[in-house]
Amino acid sequence: MTLFNKVLASSIVLFAAGIFAADVQAQADECGVRNQTIRTLTEQFGETRRAMALDNRGIVEVYASDRTGSWTVTLTLPNGRTCLLAAGEHFTPNPGPPATDLES
Repeated sequence: MTLFNKVLASSIVLFAAGIFAADVQAQADECGVRNQTIRTLTEQFGETRRAMALDNRGIVEVYASDRTGSWTVTLTLPNGRTCLLAAGEHFTPNPGPPATDLES
């Protein structure tokens, strides 16, 4: 994995963790047993883990599928429960550097 890909993956995780800083406990219906949650992501959606990081609540992970473009951000709490923070479509594993507006 190139340095750019590592930085990109880390940035995705940190960005997702920052956006979804709301109290996960309030979303208890979005949480479940880790093994079952990960099995669902891999078997039903074809997603594999692409990045992971620690935040002040637990382990944040990004799962995605090259086949379908679906992606999911999870948070695993110290008690072992895994919560879904966000999900979407059109995952791009290496989008390249961000476009910049050269006209000021």
